[in-house]
Amino acid sequence: MHEAGIIYNVLKVAEETARKQNGQKILKLYLRVGSMSGVIPEALQFAFEAMRTDTMAKEAQLKIENVSASCWCEDCKIEYVPDELGFLCPKCGGGNIKLQKGRELELVSIDYC
Repeated sequence: MHEAGIIYNVLKVAEETARKQNGQKILKLYLRVGSMSGVIPEALQFAFEAMRTDTMAKEAQLKIENVSASCWCEDCKIEYVPDELGFLCPKCGGGNIKLQKGRELELVSIDYC
């Protein structure tokens, strides 16, 4: 489960950030996770619950914003949401596309006191 490694690093960054600002306790962590990132939000939550106990975030909440995939067709110049069957453009059927959104994996903000 690579989500445990991700949470380990998120907690490390959050603690370093809070300490630099003389924070004593982390209250909330906000993550943005894309549907195409290869990360399972539920596994992140599970890892967070297990790993936060001996950290400044031991009572913190993890808030996860799920970001849906979005594609851009270079030929048609349209943005669309891909379906389960693939990423081909629904208008022209072409594959000259770019994934616009969906790969995100970001620590957006940290609330601490």
